[in-house]
Amino acid sequence: MRLCHLKNHLVVIEGDSEAGAKFWRSVLVVLSNLYYREENDFVVNTSSMRYGALRDFGLQFFRSQDETTSHFNYFKNQNTRDAILDAILTPAGLAINRFEQRNSSEIDRGVFIDLFKNTKLYLMRRLLVKSQSSY
Repeated sequence: MRLCHLKNHLVVIEGDSEAGAKFWRSVLVVLSNLYYREENDFVVNTSSMRYGALRDFGLQFFRSQDETTSHFNYFKNQNTRDAILDAILTPAGLAINRFEQRNSSEIDRGVFIDLFKNTKLYLMRRLLVKSQSSY
């Protein structure tokens, strides 16, 4: 079974906060890493920033990873501002400077999608049975 694929392109700016610049920021990075137990930007775990819905044309992503990266600084930091501008100015479908490209494959989707794929027919059957029994 194939899940629905969107017929457009996806461009992602993802980030991972790093310790370094100031003492309290470094403490915040350590605490957020302990909380998420993976890379994050203080608000979202980095692995959740990529992919979105399945795309026929794959995705391109820019990764910001330094001591100024945070969920609150994407429009403030020069590296992400430049990446956003490049993404806006590059015609759809072309490679964007400094961005990595990936195909949007169902293998990349994670456990939730695998569970969804396995239960989709079951749920559809349940809905069909329920709608038929209401007549």
